[in-house]
Amino acid sequence: MKLRYNIATHKKINRVKYTLSFLTLAIFALAFITVGITSLNNTRDRFQLEKKLLREYEEKIEKRNRNEENLKIQIDNIKNQWAKTISFVNSLIERKTFPYLARYDFIEERIPEGAFVTRIRLTTENKSAIQFNVSSISKEKLIEAYRVFLKYDLAIQAETQSEGLEKASLEIKIKDEKK
Repeated sequence: MKLRYNIATHKKINRVKYTLSFLTLAIFALAFITVGITSLNNTRDRFQLEKKLLREYEEKIEKRNRNEENLKIQIDNIKNQWAKTISFVNSLIERKTFPYLARYDFIEERIPEGAFVTRIRLTTENKSAIQFNVSSISKEKLIEAYRVFLKYDLAIQAETQSEGLEKASLEIKIKDEKK
């Protein structure tokens, strides 16, 4: 076996070999650095995009929450305004002397199917009289309505036919009958 030792004070360097080795290592280093920087830039861009989207969503959520709070305040204000109106109207209804709603219910419950009320006139002068107009899909249904209201002193004021409907103006007299 042969050993080679260079014991010279100034070793001779093969510059071509050294230069090629250095350039190879430098090229690999530059390639790794370029790939690393590109990867970091891509990651940073993705992160910034996601961060921007997250900020936008957070702003939208905050805006919605503010809108929701404003709407709740508006709803509470409207409820408070209507609460005063409703309590006022309820107090009027409790103090009423003429049962308008009871009269409407009276007619609505008795009118036969296929006939409907088109107009109602109630007056406080003659509390027992109700004047109303009835329309029906056929003459038979109108006659059926007449039969229902005969026991309430029915007075037929006018009867016409138009637009395929049978129409009549009626007046009935009721006492303090409820349902």
